[in-house]
Amino acid sequence: MELIVHSAGKKIRIPFREKQNLLSLLRENGINIPARCGGNGTCGKCRVKLLSGALEGEEKGGFYLACKSQICSSAEIEVYETEGGGLTETQERIFAADGESGFGAALDLGTTTMAFSLVDLKDGKELAKRSCLNPQGALGADVLSRIKAASEGARDKLKDCVLKKTAEVLSDLCREAGVCSLKRLTVAGNTTMLHLFIGADAEGIGRYPFTPAFTETQRVGGSVLSLPCEEVVLLPSASAFIGSDVICGAHFVGLDKTEGMLLDLGTNGEILLNAGGRIFTTSAAAGPAFEGANIECGTGGVAGAIDRVKAENGKISFTTVGGAPAVGICGSGLTDAVAALLETGGIDESGAMRSGRFDLTDGVYLTQKDVREFQLAKSAIAAAVQALLARAGIAGTKLYVAGGMGFYLNRESVEKTGLLPPALASSFTAAGNTGLGGAKACLVSSAALQACEKLARSAEYVDLSCDEVFMEKYMEYMGFPGAEE
Repeated sequence: MELIVHSAGKKIRIPFREKQNLLSLLRENGINIPARCGGNGTCGKCRVKLLSGALEGEEKGGFYLACKSQICSSAEIEVYETEGGGLTETQERIFAADGESGFGAALDLGTTTMAFSLVDLKDGKELAKRSCLNPQGALGADVLSRIKAASEGARDKLKDCVLKKTAEVLSDLCREAGVCSLKRLTVAGNTTMLHLFIGADAEGIGRYPFTPAFTETQRVGGSVLSLPCEEVVLLPSASAFIGSDVICGAHFVGLDKTEGMLLDLGTNGEILLNAGGRIFTTSAAAGPAFEGANIECGTGGVAGAIDRVKAENGKISFTTVGGAPAVGICGSGLTDAVAALLETGGIDESGAMRSGRFDLTDGVYLTQKDVREFQLAKSAIAAAVQALLARAGIAGTKLYVAGGMGFYLNRESVEKTGLLPPALASSFTAAGNTGLGGAKACLVSSAALQACEKLARSAEYVDLSCDEVFMEKYMEYMGFPGAEE
């Protein structure tokens, strides 16, 4: 018997002998479609479309949940979200390279996405780049679910799947650029992702007093991790909740030397503030709504994800990533869609929907629950930003918004939904993937790495769980600034 899988323009043939769970069969053959609920059938992200043959499971509109479906005869299916999703664009910035001969690569290791850049070490010139979804998403949507999975025996599986994907992408990039070997791979990511990347014990991050196994720079032989490079450098983190993606990103935009704030929007809203040379950091548990999880039709920034929504003359229009047919809605599209609902009166200031569902196109819609998930996430972000400003004793500062969602955010939608405090909502700078930019800087410059290590050591963490300003503003920002009657 044979399963034929269509994925991102590729056709993959998988032979099998006996009845098997479809999600398990796909995972065993390297097709890591999301199952952010851990395969419990609740998130709906592992849906596949049956093209021919038969599956045993609950069918809805031609789609089946892979985690709840059995395959017992030859079939042909189409799967989604196995490619794309990582932002590689950053602000232009020139760093002085050490002039080392050879080639290297930088990786921004996100909870949801991975972004790579292949670089000439001599001058820092980028030769090739690639992005993909983090295959660990098949074992959990966020860091806590992955820590739990690791503690229950999946630590090697989490490590192996991400290292396999890393090796695959690095090899592809080398072939594309005509490069024979890599000297070094620098990796920026949140603290949990760095632990899981090398198979370190991450349990201490998930429970009080939230102690990681390491935060300082780690150097590992590439052969130890079965990667096609001489050395792997895990870049320095500041704490359990402020990873090297934030530290390197802050260096990339110059916050190790000048005042300002970096907000990295993702499953967590990680924030670093330089106020008069004093470095404050915090992390807001925004939940995975901005990454597409917990949103019924949510998705990462993959081909076909609705990334822009606009209300004009009472009509709704949208665009998708790559212009592909709509398959879901990502974080920037979600923000736009909520803003459009506010503008057209589809929801009121409390977030209550006039109808139970807002259809964007066939098969892609928002529900009341989706709006509530967005409210929880945006309130946590706005309140955390305000709390950090209050802790520093300032009313405002220059704000850089990092990450894929930040890169595509519409300022009008940010203001209309209250995603950021009013003082900052209209004046932020979209900085792109600052973690990747900082990882590239550390790849080619020893001075950049030293600057990041110094920044990590000097960072002060603000615990929002006992911050009065955060608690007050979290409730205040839960509603929306205003809506049309």
